[in-house]
Amino acid sequence: MARLVGLGHCVMDQLLLVERYPALDSKNTARQRRISGGGPVPTALVAAARLGCECHFSGQVGDDPLGQAILASLQEEGVRTGSCSIRPGCRSPLASIWVEARSARRTVVLDRGDLPPLEEADLPALELTEGDLLLLDGKDPVCLAAARQAKEAGARVLLDLGGERDNPQELIGLSDLVIVSKEFLLSAYPEVELFQGADLLRELGPSFAAITMGPGGLVYSVEDRSPTWFPAWPGTGKVLDSTGAGDAFHGAFAWGLLEGLSFAEALKAGAICGGRACRELGGRSSLPDGATLRQDMADWKI
Repeated sequence: MARLVGLGHCVMDQLLLVERYPALDSKNTARQRRISGGGPVPTALVAAARLGCECHFSGQVGDDPLGQAILASLQEEGVRTGSCSIRPGCRSPLASIWVEARSARRTVVLDRGDLPPLEEADLPALELTEGDLLLLDGKDPVCLAAARQAKEAGARVLLDLGGERDNPQELIGLSDLVIVSKEFLLSAYPEVELFQGADLLRELGPSFAAITMGPGGLVYSVEDRSPTWFPAWPGTGKVLDSTGAGDAFHGAFAWGLLEGLSFAEALKAGAICGGRACRELGGRSSLPDGATLRQDMADWKI
């Protein structure tokens, strides 16, 4: 069975839902609190695991209680963490997230901990095989080595670039599929419009490239076809918190690819999963199972 293997940063999210954004020197009462595992790749893996995909996470945590909780949050969802490094004496990352109830806007403060960057020499044996899909966040130098390892094994590489990265062109070129945020495109190519940007990314090497715009949907480019707009899922309803919505999208999109779905159907799965992730506090609270997602896909006529 083909697997989804993810390599990237992980974090513990501490979320507070507040009525309105607090003023300086004020005391406020939270309406709701949630502590949840987070990080782009880990949350994508949880989304895919709930859909029935075999998922493996490679990354690193400290040997502190926070690191243990991060790994436990993945293991409880069926994500395998055997190739994750535990760094003695290091602090694991913690994100404090305030979500304003009336607007669903967020403020994130990240304590990165003191884990060192993952270098190429730190790459574990991912044991990739033909048919597997490797999900990368591009945040550490080790991602280049992982992409090369995937290519040698005949596995595909899905690259998630949600924010600015240093010199990402080589990693994009090693990827089969790349999904970037609008913010990434504007930072990397400020003079390029979205449809042109999707083609530009694909011309660097991937066979598929997409630029996400949250509630504005996305633009994607594939071989032998003009760049195309794809809508956001209209069934989201009231947005409470968009934390992890993009990560959920990536996880369901990856699941769709491993299921052999077309790009359009995999995008539909991703859009639905990302929309459902916005319904509750925290990026993993309202992720669907496989039966729910398949029903939503059948109901959504595009």
